[in-house]
Amino acid sequence: MDKKTKILVIGPDSPHLEKFISRIDIPIYQIEVVSSGKKHVTFRSIHQLNFSLIKIWNLLLTPLKLKRIANNFKPDIVWVHQANSTAFYSVIALKGKFPIVLTAWGSDILVAPVKSKLIQLITQYILQSVDYITADAIFLGKKALQLVPNNKLPLKICQLGIDPLNVSLEKENIIYSNRGHKSLYRIKEVIEGFNRFSASQKEDWRLIVAGHSSETEELKSLVKKLELTNQVEFVGFLSALENAKWYGRAKVFVSIPESDGTAVSLLEAMYYGCIPVVSDLPANHEWITHGENGYIVTNLNTNFIADSLTINIDTLQTINKKMITQSATPDSCQEKFIEVIDNVLKEK
Repeated sequence: MDKKTKILVIGPDSPHLEKFISRIDIPIYQIEVVSSGKKHVTFRSIHQLNFSLIKIWNLLLTPLKLKRIANNFKPDIVWVHQANSTAFYSVIALKGKFPIVLTAWGSDILVAPVKSKLIQLITQYILQSVDYITADAIFLGKKALQLVPNNKLPLKICQLGIDPLNVSLEKENIIYSNRGHKSLYRIKEVIEGFNRFSASQKEDWRLIVAGHSSETEELKSLVKKLELTNQVEFVGFLSALENAKWYGRAKVFVSIPESDGTAVSLLEAMYYGCIPVVSDLPANHEWITHGENGYIVTNLNTNFIADSLTINIDTLQTINKKMITQSATPDSCQEKFIEVIDNVLKEK
């Protein structure tokens, strides 16, 4: 029996990490996981560590624990997710001992280093310490490389992709929004945009808002203030199937964050035949041609939802289904991650 390649995956407790693990969880690999929790990441072999920078003693304890885990497992590759404290502790503990692949997630490269010189220095230290980087958008990858211009860091563009589900695609007068309820994702602006749109329509439309956070009540108050209570529904956290069903019913999907890489929600909306209405961000331009297979919002004060409905939806759906089938299905994504693993092993 051939020896399995050992991969130590390190990252935050998130559905994104769980999805990544599912992409590489194949018989030729032996995987162990280190994560900040076990709520979203349910892999069979998982260690839980605290990656917080607030607790000073973590600077000593977390790297020591990581070293112990890695020395016991003896990985061929360490694959770290998100260039934040998780990657910081990982490279302190493991750089030079094992090949390290870093997957950038978006805000860790595009937002955090801009906010603080210290965070920028930490991010640069991380990028200088890893052997390979992946990103889900060309723009995101290039931005990461610009932080360490003297480092010849190999880069591969890899999406997590989607897991297609068989749901009805009978479209209704529904706008769907399922991004996080934080200021970054501008759900307030989605609601205000829906308010303008609804006032301009003779037909009845609904806005479905998925997700929940400490800011949800503030968003509900805005809906009440705008007298949209009968038209806007907050549906909370959803299962993958429930989420897919809303995509299937919605004519329009709205996602207008301030910053983002390639959002899985955008890929899902494209697959399930929604009209994607998205922010004017470089990563979105890699998927959306304005007016052809989606609508790119350049002015949040316009009636952008109404404008998106002028796109030929049959043409849009044909284009988007083909794009996702070629680039973002489980098999196509798995091939890219396997290629990274093979490339890293060749350099060992």
